[in-house]
Amino acid sequence: MGTKKFADALDNAPLEDFYHEGYHWAGLKKSEIASHYRNLHALGVQQKEYYLVKFSAYQNNATKEIPLIANKLSGWLATSVNWPLLQVDTDAKKAGNYSFNTVTGRQFPEMTLNMIETKDNLVLQSHSMLKNLMFNRDGTFNPPAKYLMWVEFTLFNREKGIARPSTKDSMLCYPSSLSLDVDSTDRGALILPITFARARPFMSQ
Repeated sequence: MGTKKFADALDNAPLEDFYHEGYHWAGLKKSEIASHYRNLHALGVQQKEYYLVKFSAYQNNATKEIPLIANKLSGWLATSVNWPLLQVDTDAKKAGNYSFNTVTGRQFPEMTLNMIETKDNLVLQSHSMLKNLMFNRDGTFNPPAKYLMWVEFTLFNREKGIARPSTKDSMLCYPSSLSLDVDSTDRGALILPITFARARPFMSQ
């Protein structure tokens, strides 16, 4: 019996139909297989497509004027997100013939967004304005408080919606990399990968 047919049988048939003696895969009886399948199926899944990105200015600084923040719909342009959750440093220790690892520190990797560019170049204009906030023409740098911004990531499920997110995180950051890749033979939408570096790991909204 194929996997799909077996799954349909478990869903549609009464549990009593599976009370047969003998063990099957993983050493389980058919009744136990049916019970495990139903419990596992009831857990549901988190679809990758249900997420939202929001941009906001840090302490109402000059970044509030950039299109990425001024336009409240800009977060919906993020087609994919690589959001770091945890990365630690470890050190190996030996005790006799045993080796074990201990945590010695924590890393805060960069975050990457792939964004659809609009017809008015909302993303590229924002990049240009942010660059001017970071660097002066005389070669000097501005203080971070002038160009830092908040990026918020929300993960929600289909049943509860955005109002009840399952995961929510934010980072105080600044753009550290943006590349432009165009092709004369490709008529598809321009996707811009933007990398953000976390400025203050201990701060969150």
